[in-house]
Amino acid sequence: YPPAVMMKPLEGDFVWDGDMLVRLLQEVAPYASKETGRPVLTCVLIEPGLETCLVTADGFRLARVSARLSGNGKSPEGTAVPLLLSAAAVPAMAKVWKVAARDIVPEAGEGVAQMVAQARRMEVRYDTDHLSFGMGEVQMQVKRETGVFPNYRQFIPTEWLFSVSFNAEEALAALLRMTSLVRDGSAIVRLQWEDRKLSLVGRGEKTGEARAELYAQVEGGEGLIAISYGYLREWLKGRIGTVVMR
Repeated sequence: YPPAVMMKPLEGDFVWDGDMLVRLLQEVAPYASKETGRPVLTCVLIEPGLETCLVTADGFRLARVSARLSGNGKSPEGTAVPLLLSAAAVPAMAKVWKVAARDIVPEAGEGVAQMVAQARRMEVRYDTDHLSFGMGEVQMQVKRETGVFPNYRQFIPTEWLFSVSFNAEEALAALLRMTSLVRDGSAIVRLQWEDRKLSLVGRGEKTGEARAELYAQVEGGEGLIAISYGYLREWLKGRIGTVVMR
């Protein structure tokens, strides 16, 4: 069996909430590109900081989540260093963490640090070539991908034209009911909203039209957009309670 790779002198290390880190990685990883011709977009961008950001994009969609994972998110030089982790490594990492975390005993803490201290910790270290995830007695090393992630912030609006809040579970159930109809057509779903109502409309070439109406809180007036059925289903899947579309 090949020997474990010895890490070079560390460039940085953090102690993060392992459960939260894995959950956030699983949330954004599906939105990474599958095209190997754009290797940077097949990665999860990790921006350590007081509030750590995780970002993925595939040229059509962009996913970004942020959370306080603990630590100051700084390299030894005091500068936040963006890290690139292959999205393909996330499922394996989640499986290893699920088993290894059973033996990690949360420690007590005081004050603001208590929530972090009571979390199951994961030690994240990196050098120029590797990322290392310490999960109790288990150590997982992956390649630290290279490249420059696109400036995703330029694609995030600073002002919103509308805001529609609705129940994710109700919307997903309505969407799944029109699956066969939408696939018979263009695989596009139209979302139309007005005061206190959101309508999901799907059309099939042979099967006609299906419409579902949900209660929604609407700001910015009525509107209409068209979106990929698959994109909408993937976004709604696993979400609980109220979500906001802007």
